[in-house]
Amino acid sequence: MPESEAELDALALALLRRLGLPSGPTLPDGPTGGPDPRLPELPPFDKQVPDLVRPARLAIQGVEFTQATQYFTSGFGEDNAIPMVALKPMLVRAYPHAIAGLLTGDTLSGQQVTGELVLSRWGKEVYRTAPTRPGGARLGRLPELDRTLWDKENDLWVTSRDGLSLTHIRGNAPLNFFVPAWYLRAAPTVVTVRLWVASAPGIAAVASRRLDVLNVAAPRVALVRIKWDNGAGMVVTPADADMLGTLRLAERMLPFPYFDTTILGVDYTRSGNFGQLPGSSGACNALWNEMLARLKETRIWTRLFQLADIVIGIVPAAAIPVGQAGGVNTGCGSGGDGVGAFFAGQEMTTAHELGHIYQRAHVNVPNDPSDDPNYPKYVKGFDRSIGEVGLDVALSPPTLYDPATAIDVMAYTTAAAEPQWISPYTYSNILDRRSLYATSPADTRRLRPWLILTFGIERLARGGRTVELVKAMVVEAAGHVGGSATAGESPVSIDLLDAHDRILATHHAYPIRSQPGGCGCHGGQGGVPEGREPYLTFVEAIPLPDGEVARITFHTGDAPLLVVEAGEPPRVSLTGPDREEDGLHLRLEVSASEGRASTLVLFTGDDGETWVPVVQDPPEGTPLVIDPQRLPGGSRCRFRAVATAGLRSATAETDSFELPRRGRGLFVQLETDPCERATVRLRALVDARGLGAVPPQDVRWESDRDGELGQGFEQVARLSEGTHAISASMPDGLGGRLTERAIIIIGGRPRHLGPA
Repeated sequence: MPESEAELDALALALLRRLGLPSGPTLPDGPTGGPDPRLPELPPFDKQVPDLVRPARLAIQGVEFTQATQYFTSGFGEDNAIPMVALKPMLVRAYPHAIAGLLTGDTLSGQQVTGELVLSRWGKEVYRTAPTRPGGARLGRLPELDRTLWDKENDLWVTSRDGLSLTHIRGNAPLNFFVPAWYLRAAPTVVTVRLWVASAPGIAAVASRRLDVLNVAAPRVALVRIKWDNGAGMVVTPADADMLGTLRLAERMLPFPYFDTTILGVDYTRSGNFGQLPGSSGACNALWNEMLARLKETRIWTRLFQLADIVIGIVPAAAIPVGQAGGVNTGCGSGGDGVGAFFAGQEMTTAHELGHIYQRAHVNVPNDPSDDPNYPKYVKGFDRSIGEVGLDVALSPPTLYDPATAIDVMAYTTAAAEPQWISPYTYSNILDRRSLYATSPADTRRLRPWLILTFGIERLARGGRTVELVKAMVVEAAGHVGGSATAGESPVSIDLLDAHDRILATHHAYPIRSQPGGCGCHGGQGGVPEGREPYLTFVEAIPLPDGEVARITFHTGDAPLLVVEAGEPPRVSLTGPDREEDGLHLRLEVSASEGRASTLVLFTGDDGETWVPVVQDPPEGTPLVIDPQRLPGGSRCRFRAVATAGLRSATAETDSFELPRRGRGLFVQLETDPCERATVRLRALVDARGLGAVPPQDVRWESDRDGELGQGFEQVARLSEGTHAISASMPDGLGGRLTERAIIIIGGRPRHLGPA
């Protein structure tokens, strides 16, 4: 039995709550259960009346906080929340319902409920907003709440099977509050939602929660331009805006605030069919796999020279195979190696492959041994479902993905129109691995030598294997490469030996394991064991040990399959650059006593403090033409050629020269709503160009007619009738601001103007 007055009060409080009766003053409770002193001032609440005669009242069943997805369970509230990421747009969904009075019954259902959200930090209000739906939402009973609705209600009459009766089904939407990215910071934050009945503001309810917001680093991504030779004398090149736009969906969907994206000056030209491997149920063909090997080489350079941690190649959409039987791969990747290649505009494929890069496995792909066995099977008979409501908060209105039909981003589509989004399971797992590609800056004064090898292993029909060394490069750099994120048992090892056959170091190599990326891929890779592949491709970065390496040997057992002698360094000369109309002309000459040397051309704009790769293995006997618009520029510029023959390298450099510094790149896209012409979606695509990412609050939008339109990478603006010059501006990374403009006529089509 309770002995104290406090225990009696606690028992009475529990009993009242169990009965659904009011339990005291309607003050907002803080995280510890008591009134939170940091809450902002709000309008007064309704006066207290005796419990037994209290009329029908408004209640908040729960408040959910989401940025891309939310749990779909029987309850509402913080148990269904995913972690919040700073500088990423947030959606707060409040679920109001009516509670009948003890004597008066339900007099509130059918009325409109509205409200406001207040964001505060350290006791100071930083943001206040009304619901996204003007006028509020229809209030109803608790069973009528439906989180799959957005700013509208369901009001349906359903006929019975025998056609003799009708059933009235109602569904009430939550009140949705949108918080722009720049207001959500990594600091203790209190979110307060107050709702009231529109016709009787005194009937109100309040919910408050202290929110922990995570500071998540923006992944550093390098984009590589893949030019496609169509075989008829035309080379198609993806545009900068198309390359950057291919990442936008992944930025909105994945648990990152944005990407620190740079388009590299290095590019590749390929011809042929970017299709599937014949008879493989969708596996990547030789052209995709060869492309991934080149991208892994590029990623090694970006890691060693601290340019980026993830490398993505963009193939022009014109290279998509037409009329190919069995479907088309929209992209391929090697997630453990941090690389992928996609057709321009294939945004969902890009998000899928980035999931692989962050160690997410496939979801219910037939015959795929890499399926995630722990993926929750939310819906019986629909094993690819995300099982929750997905939200794309950057669109207007936000797109909601119904858990009954939408599948996880890590699943394969079986129909072109099948919707995909990210589940909280996938979202949280990627968030847990957010530091996988977040490297710390290295000391550029402390260089170490690296040996980069590209080679293949071919299995012979009568047993045994052979090794083909494609290229070897020796460079000095300050960065670190790291191993494969999905490394298992290594199929081959490399011994580094000195002149006395002593083993200085042993390196275990892992092949590139390509995975198809989406549409048209009906099945996995057939489950071929690694040892049964006819050919495996490797790209390895090996830190050279102390002591002179005289040779290296490749092993799959005891006896070496291949021995490579150190040999003599090549002879290399580099002169220029000469400024011509088509770019900077360099004259490169490389010769080796045995075989062909591999060459890498680098550029520095700061006298060698930082370097960027510009060309790998240029053709011999022709001038090397470099586009200066692809270089960062500077007052102390030089080109350096590093040539390697055997295991020895030599370098040559040009004299110092000056180039105008090149700031960040900004591209503006405007898109009108086909149903509401005055509503325009604004998109800012940023090429960081090695100068660091731009946070969303630094991108500002204006109209010459309507004034300021807001901040962020994406905005939805309602414009007045007439012609608008829309401008987006941001820091250029060099101490100034960069502005891009576009003209739009409400009812017409956008027209690009270029820099302001």
